[in-house]
Amino acid sequence: GATIKRDEHTGAIVVARIMRGGAADRSGLIHVGDELREVNGIPVDDKKPEEIIHILVNNKHLKINLEELRKSNET
Repeated sequence: GATIKRDEHTGAIVVARIMRGGAADRSGLIHVGDELREVNGIPVDDKKPEEIIHILVNNKHLKINLEELRKSNET
């Protein structure tokens, strides 16, 4: 399992936490800070985290589009 939140700086929906030992943790494919872009082809950028959770919970077959967010070290 994982939790999501809206990033207060970018407004993007991001992975906030990965539950140790859960499916997301075991897969190694999802990381804290990854941006959630789509769930089953539905863009989520304009949805509230609660709406996205509803989509995730009510679908047996999920296809999730994530984008890894990298922080710039440039000054």
